[in-house]
Amino acid sequence: MNNNANFEEMKKKMLIAKVLFGIGVAFAVLGYLSYRLAGFGFGIIFTLVGFGLAFVGGKFNSDFQNAFADQVMIPTIQSIFPNSTFIVYLDDKRITEHFKKLGMIRRDKSERITNLLAVEKDGHLLNEFSCEEYHEVPNPKGGVNTIYTYKGTEFRYDFATNIDGVVRILSSHKKKLSNSEKTFLPKECTLTPEKIETGNIELDESFEIFASSQHIGFFVLNSTVIEKIKLFREKYGDFGLAITNDELFISFDGVDRFIKIPDKVSQINESAFINAKNQIYEIVEMLNDIGYAISKHVEKENII
Repeated sequence: MNNNANFEEMKKKMLIAKVLFGIGVAFAVLGYLSYRLAGFGFGIIFTLVGFGLAFVGGKFNSDFQNAFADQVMIPTIQSIFPNSTFIVYLDDKRITEHFKKLGMIRRDKSERITNLLAVEKDGHLLNEFSCEEYHEVPNPKGGVNTIYTYKGTEFRYDFATNIDGVVRILSSHKKKLSNSEKTFLPKECTLTPEKIETGNIELDESFEIFASSQHIGFFVLNSTVIEKIKLFREKYGDFGLAITNDELFISFDGVDRFIKIPDKVSQINESAFINAKNQIYEIVEMLNDIGYAISKHVEKENII
């Protein structure tokens, strides 16, 4: 397979879709203005032509997305992530069950999971994907509006920390008009009822830490863990980290943070996937460091 040829072909398809859609919108606007100024006639014709071109452009864009996923995205990812599988749209919602139990996703009526990457290396499994939680409400025009309650990029990494409990670390912000703190994840979780105050002003102002017990919370918060969560926030913005007996879970605010179908012609290149690989592997290494700093029961190995 010639990746460069495929990328160039995808660029042409996206460009055609965008041009058709843009011309269609321009014709529709011109038709509407003509109708308002001169009534029927050319205004209606321009409007109909505009909607037709916009529809064709939308169809071209849909075809582009499917072709990009099948012909470029999946084979490229599998070539740069050895021993991996990749699914663009996932129907099986069981992958989010543990995240919900740990309070790492805000639940809603409907759920959409995209860009699931599963990588196995030396017996350790990483799942990375995007998740949207939403519901629909009627609008005055007879249609429906989609209301999103959560958009996140999720990591699930198996690592035996051997802790007897659960710790959740959430990045937080002070609200401007009050002293209360907010996070993009829910604070309440039955598995972590205890809130930890460390006495470290910088840490307590930047994070809210919850644990199944005060003892396990303070045990987990060693210097390496504190260093890594500060680095996570500095590099990737708001996030939540859940540490369990045998797995690490992390949720980043915003979908498709690393892997996505491009929406700009300039994004259609292999370097976007290479950058995604570097970022994902960097996060895995930080999770790896956190796990070893907590467990201290085996010699550190080169996971990825």
